[in-house]
Amino acid sequence: MLRGCVTMHRAILRSVTTGTMEFFDRTPLGRLLNRFSRDIEMIDNGLQMSTISLLECFFSISAAMFVSAYSQPLLLLALVPCGYVYYRLMVFFNSANREIRRQSSILKTPVFTLLTELTSGLATIAAYGKAGVVMTEALRRLDVVFSCSNLENVTNRWLAVRIELLSNVIVTSIALVGVARTCLSSSPISVALVSLSLTMAMQTTGQMNWLVRMAAAVEADMNSVERILYYSEKIQKEGMPELSDEVDALEKRIGVDADATDTVVI
Repeated sequence: MLRGCVTMHRAILRSVTTGTMEFFDRTPLGRLLNRFSRDIEMIDNGLQMSTISLLECFFSISAAMFVSAYSQPLLLLALVPCGYVYYRLMVFFNSANREIRRQSSILKTPVFTLLTELTSGLATIAAYGKAGVVMTEALRRLDVVFSCSNLENVTNRWLAVRIELLSNVIVTSIALVGVARTCLSSSPISVALVSLSLTMAMQTTGQMNWLVRMAAAVEADMNSVERILYYSEKIQKEGMPELSDEVDALEKRIGVDADATDTVVI
């Protein structure tokens, strides 16, 4: 994953540095800063941590469900419909969360643009006494960004309530099936195994919530990958001379690889 991030950073850097003047005339500087700061940071750290957490939750929940189904096979009658509801919730939440994260990334660009304008025009703003106007505009743009963040928190709470409800249904089903088999079954039942399945099911309540959130986070973080790839491939570039033949001829003539020499030859 780290190698992929380095490759994408190298690709977007080369693409932007060889872009046409028209591209820089119509692209705000804040948008470029957003790509090279937040999007790269999200691929470096956010996407990696989300993927690791997703795999950890998946294997932990799979182990808990396997123990529960092994100790009480009748529990599969409750796990299958609950699993389907979990999947539908995840699909519905992911579609909403992905678009919210996309809008959040777009709304942060005006903040970066204003920041770059402030650094270059600070003397002019102070000379004309417009610091209050600039501060009002900065607060307005930050309010828009924070409103999107608040909407993201509301959707997380919406998801948490429904996942907690489904998790409680699973725990209750395990307890009822265990008690019923203990009281009604003539064959001996391992109480320790039933207790272990109940304990693991109670622990998976929070892990189910975290699993859906991490799946949504991975899908939302891919927005950064999409934006980086777009700037790496879709920018119109200036005509750059191909110097590979000249470099190969120079290496053969001097007998030194281009990466190993400190001498610049023109």
